[in-house]
Amino acid sequence: MAKSKKDMRDAGREGREREEATRSSRRAKGLPPEEHASLEEVVRTARKAGAAKRKAAREEKKRSLSQDQPAAEPPVQDDAHLVSADVNTGGELETGLGEPEVASVG
Repeated sequence: MAKSKKDMRDAGREGREREEATRSSRRAKGLPPEEHASLEEVVRTARKAGAAKRKAAREEKKRSLSQDQPAAEPPVQDDAHLVSADVNTGGELETGLGEPEVASVG
């Protein structure tokens, strides 16, 4: 026979006595309800907190990247290390068979 919902719910509670509830509502005590911030205020506060977290994470990432990179090397003034020995030093490029150079498009 299948157990009822109540039997299934109470199955984990066997052997334990139910204690008296210690909390009661403010209404039952005759007190006014608690004051809460409006939804707009809650959302605004959450957005500010999220923006602050993102900003802190972004700054931390920048800081860690700048620490990982070695000091910037000064720019090379002499590009001689890039020039091969067989390049024409006359200032004009050799185009091959006397044909004029045509600029490529794109």
